[in-house]
Amino acid sequence: MAFAAGALANLATSEWTWTLGTALLVLVAVWVTFEIWRVDHDATLAVHGGSGGGGPGALDTRRRPWMAPPLDRMVERPELADQLVSALLAPEAADVGMTTGLRGAGGFGKTTLAAWACHQPQLPERYPGGLLWATLGQEIHGADLADRLNDLATVVSGTRPTISDPDAAGAELGRLLDELAQPVLLVIDDVWEESQLRPFGFGGRGCTRLITTRIPGLLPAGGTHIVVDAMSVEQARLLLTDRVPGLPDETVEGLVKVAGRWPVLLNLVNGALRRRVERGQAAADAAEQIMRTLLADGPGAFDPARPADRSRAVAATVEAGLTLLQPADQQRCLDLAIFPEDVDIPQNVLGLLWPGRRVDALCEELVGLGLVADYRLDAPGPRLVVHDVIRAYLRARQGPRARNEAHRRLTAAATTLLTRHDGPRPWWTLPADAHYLWRHLPYHLAAADEHEELAALVTDLRWVEAKTRRLGSVVGVVADLELSDTPTARVLRRVLQHAAHLLGPIEPPEALGATLASRLHGVPGLSELLHRYRQSLSRPRLEPTWPLPDQPDPAQPHPTGHKGGVTSCAFSPDGTLLATTSNDHTARLWRIADGTEHTVLTGHTGGLGDCAFSPGGALLATTSDDRTARLWRVVDGTELAVLAGHADAVTSCAFSPDGALLATAGNDHTVRLWRVADGTVAAVLTGHAKGVSSCAFSPDGALLAAAGNDHTVRLWRVADGTELVVLTGHTSMVDSCAFSPDGTLLATSGHDDTARLWRVTDGTLAAVLTGHSSTVYRCAFSPDGALLATASAGGSVRLWQVRDGTQKAVLKGHTGWVRGCAFSPDGALLATTGNDQTGRIWQVADGTVMTVITGHTRVYRCAFSPDGKLLATTSDDHTALVRQVDDGTELAVLAGHTDRVYSCAFSPDSALLATTSNDRTARLWRVADAAEHVVLTGHSHWVTGCAFSPDGTMLVTAGQDKTARLWTVADGAQRATLDRHTEGVTSCAFSLDGTLVATTSGDQTARLWRVADGVEHAVLRGHTDAVTSCAFSPDGTLLATTSDDRTARLWRVADAAELTVLTGHSNWVENCAFSPDGALLATTSRDQTVRLWRVATGECCCSLRVASDLTGLCWHSAGGLLCTTGGAGVYLLAHLP
Repeated sequence: MAFAAGALANLATSEWTWTLGTALLVLVAVWVTFEIWRVDHDATLAVHGGSGGGGPGALDTRRRPWMAPPLDRMVERPELADQLVSALLAPEAADVGMTTGLRGAGGFGKTTLAAWACHQPQLPERYPGGLLWATLGQEIHGADLADRLNDLATVVSGTRPTISDPDAAGAELGRLLDELAQPVLLVIDDVWEESQLRPFGFGGRGCTRLITTRIPGLLPAGGTHIVVDAMSVEQARLLLTDRVPGLPDETVEGLVKVAGRWPVLLNLVNGALRRRVERGQAAADAAEQIMRTLLADGPGAFDPARPADRSRAVAATVEAGLTLLQPADQQRCLDLAIFPEDVDIPQNVLGLLWPGRRVDALCEELVGLGLVADYRLDAPGPRLVVHDVIRAYLRARQGPRARNEAHRRLTAAATTLLTRHDGPRPWWTLPADAHYLWRHLPYHLAAADEHEELAALVTDLRWVEAKTRRLGSVVGVVADLELSDTPTARVLRRVLQHAAHLLGPIEPPEALGATLASRLHGVPGLSELLHRYRQSLSRPRLEPTWPLPDQPDPAQPHPTGHKGGVTSCAFSPDGTLLATTSNDHTARLWRIADGTEHTVLTGHTGGLGDCAFSPGGALLATTSDDRTARLWRVVDGTELAVLAGHADAVTSCAFSPDGALLATAGNDHTVRLWRVADGTVAAVLTGHAKGVSSCAFSPDGALLAAAGNDHTVRLWRVADGTELVVLTGHTSMVDSCAFSPDGTLLATSGHDDTARLWRVTDGTLAAVLTGHSSTVYRCAFSPDGALLATASAGGSVRLWQVRDGTQKAVLKGHTGWVRGCAFSPDGALLATTGNDQTGRIWQVADGTVMTVITGHTRVYRCAFSPDGKLLATTSDDHTALVRQVDDGTELAVLAGHTDRVYSCAFSPDSALLATTSNDRTARLWRVADAAEHVVLTGHSHWVTGCAFSPDGTMLVTAGQDKTARLWTVADGAQRATLDRHTEGVTSCAFSLDGTLVATTSGDQTARLWRVADGVEHAVLRGHTDAVTSCAFSPDGTLLATTSDDRTARLWRVADAAELTVLTGHSNWVENCAFSPDGALLATTSRDQTVRLWRVATGECCCSLRVASDLTGLCWHSAGGLLCTTGGAGVYLLAHLP
């Protein structure tokens, strides 16, 4: 025993209870697990029509979470309890911390005090939003910590996040807490490091956090701090003598002294006393014998402040309990050392480890001796929990070799649960109810030094898929891969971390396997792994034929550029760097001197909307749809802080001139001021009736301006948050605001196609700048205040003379909306960013482009030639591209349009290709020589769609001018104008027999027109938002439509009756196409999925999620291939029926 005590360098590493009865240790981890189990159970009931919720993954919103761990009788400690309850009942949200004066010492009762407080009847009324509890411990970091946060997010929302970064997971939890809009008590138990605590601090502005830690310095400054150390003498006597009557006072006093009034030891002594008395020994004799043992093997004069004393005291006391067990059961008790810290141990797992023993009887024996915390029988099933002070002793007592052997016995026994299978052990066939093994099997394999088995397990894609489906996210798999350091495991971990947001629940469930396989397509080092996995995948499914456009190209080791629209830009104060943000979830830093990419900043889980450098240039702030702002260190790209608190997308940010504050604007109708030094909220500015799109500090830092979707601009005094003036005049949403360098003017721009200049002193309008023909997204003053730049959805940037409001220059080059603009510090350059996925740097003096920062070019639409040999695509770069289908070779680049090329269609004989463009034209090209055949002019706005008649003699085009037009192909003459839509026409299609044309529109309708006379034949109503595309079935009896209302619909052409509504997409549905045999309908969506539906039943039979929004779609004439296009490029997919 002495060797064990001497080995306990870090013993007493967790909380100990001072409750009476069998629940002597608060079952925190157990209860959290139960809450997660309950959520999963409720969601399952909801899927099957039970009472657990309102739909798949939905919680019954009438039930608030109250994760108070079970608690029996306890020894009261009123000097601490009253202080804690008073702090928790305070009217304002705050941080409450409990720690010990003995750094690193556990077992004094902090967790128990927290659990007791959570059972007090006053708390539910104070926290109507509920109680959340997370127990951490020393071993929880990285993906495991993110999973604990995801656990709580699941309890709150009923949907499990797929986030493997702890800070991002914490930001998501904070967002959900803010959405509750009711006070919540969040208990963070057994915190060891600041990195563990930090993610729990994001958001949750109405949340009180109760933190327990044995590291006093971790507690946030300014809150209530309660020190929990040794019990009083009387409290110690009560705990020691519970259910042990007749002990002499002097004996009790002696035991209390030897145990140092330390609850963890007092409980162990009480367990040993009770068991000896139950076996017939006189209480006084039992006490004397235990006393002799403790004096002989313990520290004698016990001082809890000395770690060595604590270690020896625990060793002596545990051994006093172990000696009351049979030798075989002593060894079984030592086996408990192999289980992870703060994890409940299911009885069925102990049955694997202890074959031939009545596990329930031994569990009762262990809890009676105080050697385990409790033996629970409630849901989710019988289980033990071992206090980590005891666990630490058991680990030292057992030793590495014995622990290794026990791990091996457990993993060997677990193989009996597997189904028969040739080859490697089929761990993916574990029973669905083997929850513990699904989570912790890799941990035991690693601890058993079964490194080959571990590597085989964590890199087996069947295990990856099964565990991801079982747990609702791939985060647990990423944690598994951290245990194996093989080259394959490292590559797979990197890929899965990058794709974590794609590998969540999907319908149908089998599509998870297809999506997983697609993310590994073409990844060096994983080809053999993928080949084996593909053999096991079910059909029907979709899989890539060409390399994924959103994946790095092996031929380009260091790919650069955004893969989505570029939304904002900012120059560094010294003018050497340009920051850009994108809806591809990244920000990027570029060197101005040569236009090369310097750093990619990743961490946001949604599209980014804005960025700003701090005045000194050391920091960059970014904002995102993920409802957070983040601060990054510019020199190395390190993420420094996640600012969570907004309840909706964060749209804009600005540093105060002194760099002390950061302002952020959000769609939650608020502006927030954050202290940059510590990331805390300094003020929340309210007043806007709708989302706030932009914010800016005055040059002296005294004022803050904010532009809103409520058509107003507001000015606040920064010092006290007082609203000073509301500027009205814009007739639609206001998108941007900026102070002039001297602070006398405020510029604003908006959806009413104007920019405006206002006098700051009195709020009067100084000028209205007109000239743009569409939304003006951004405005920026030059450093000398002489010029104002404005960026527009029309694709242009304009420079205005501020003194008289005259237009100086129009900068053209972007092929889509221009979302951002910024002057360099010296005023010589202007940077702009746009939806064409580029950034551009212009010479202000002459308006010429100095640099174009390019990434992936957005691809809009695609079409296969009827003979199946060619694929045409259209893009932002003003061109259409024709490739060979068999090998992807480029055959022709069709250049001639002067703006974005939006749609394309082949003639029935594959001889011609039609294209449409934002340049208001359609064009016909000879495929054989890529020569332009004819230019069709007549539309007065963007031309968005086109289709050939079945006989190839006519072309129909759709336009944002609210018309569709019929043209004769032979000579390009316009034959008819179809003009009954009340909003822009988004797509068009000919029926199989050529007698009808279908059109769709932003007016929420589809329409059928007779080709012969151009008369409207039918109006199809049912969609509740813009209708985006249409397609006739091959037999001509059905029309499919898609819409921004997130549905696709099937209509019977004969009578225009709605037959089926296809639901499942979670964002705008952009396009649809029937398979050549008419049995399937494919749809694409901004939710990044392509789905195949059985036309006969409306069932979604397979789907695939990609890392890009999807807009274009077409089927190959042979039916085995389909193509979809989007922000990242072209996805050519094989359909395996």
